[in-house]
Amino acid sequence: MEIIHKALKESRDAQDFLQRVDRSMRSKNYNILKTVKPKKRNNELLRMIMQIKEEDEDLRTIIEDYWTKKAEINEVRRFSQEQGSFSTTKESL
Repeated sequence: MEIIHKALKESRDAQDFLQRVDRSMRSKNYNILKTVKPKKRNNELLRMIMQIKEEDEDLRTIIEDYWTKKAEINEVRRFSQEQGSFSTTKESL
């Protein structure tokens, strides 16, 4: 924390702040990089498609139903009272 506080006090702008933090962390051999794993994908639609034994019409119906439900959920989330206001977050898509 002291590295960040010191950099905040001595920095002229955001770039200078980040450079100071980077230099200080490197001098103490701290690794400031964070490894991020990709999100696990929800393959619900793919699973449903793979279970189909009949052709065209069932497949089309399942896909349309899936996206209709997703659109309805999206609309409820976007305009819900819990959100407080209009939201276009990635989770709502």
